Amino acid sequence: MEALALVAARAVLATPPTPGAKADGQGPLADALGTLLGRLGLAAKDGRVPDVLAVTHGAPQPYEPAHVLAILRAIRLGEAVIMAYRSLNKPVHQVVAQPVKLVLVEGEPYLWAFDGEARKLKNYKVARIESVTPRPAVPDVPPGLETEVRSNLLGSFRGVAGQQQRGRVVVRLTPAGVPHVRHRKLGGNQTWSELPDGGARVSFNTSGMDAVKHWLLQCGGEAVVESPSEMVAWFRSETERMAAGYRQARPDSPG
Repeated sequence: MEALALVAARAVLATPPTPGAKADGQGPLADALGTLLGRLGLAAKDGRVPDVLAVTHGAPQPYEPAHVLAILRAIRLGEAVIMAYRSLNKPVHQVVAQPVKLVLVEGEPYLWAFDGEARKLKNYKVARIESVTPRPAVPDVPPGLETEVRSNLLGSFRGVAGQQQRGRVVVRLTPAGVPHVRHRKLGGNQTWSELPDGGARVSFNTSGMDAVKHWLLQCGGEAVVESPSEMVAWFRSETERMAAGYRQARPDSPG
């Protein structure tokens, strides 16, 4: 099982091939694990580990492995980095940050770093980093950032966490939605109660409200948010906007 875990990790870290480009390997991180497997006598040619694992790269957003290596180097040497970062709500901008921890969330790397301008801990999706340049350490970085990262991750949801995103969520599930959520750990102090119609009500604490919202959107009508009121209002507005978009006839739509 330990060997299979290494094989699975190599598959997850493999970089999807670029169309038209000659591939020299599976990416530096996956190739490093491949070297380790070979030294252990567990490479494919040794025939000791069955070829039973496959990983799809359709869902995770592609990222540049060289950026991961540059970030790991900065953490190791205690250096800072200058990143060209493309967030969702603003154009590409420069960020000077002191990397603290690299975290894998469902196969996608996120960087937790101390932002030198904002003077606080933030997390960045590596797939949105367009360049990484090393620079001297950010001055006056406060102590205890690793502990703060670990604390944030305990209450995070899919790697998203923040002081402004803390709260308790209550969700009512239909009978069809119950099998998709039962036995899942969603957050702290989680409670579960069965409902007479075969559905269930689940409540939990989180510090990743934004990620919870977008995860619940995937559930469609099988999950209804009951609390907090701000999230209920967001879902009401968002679903009405979605319905309006589907009602609007598009002249270029087929049929």
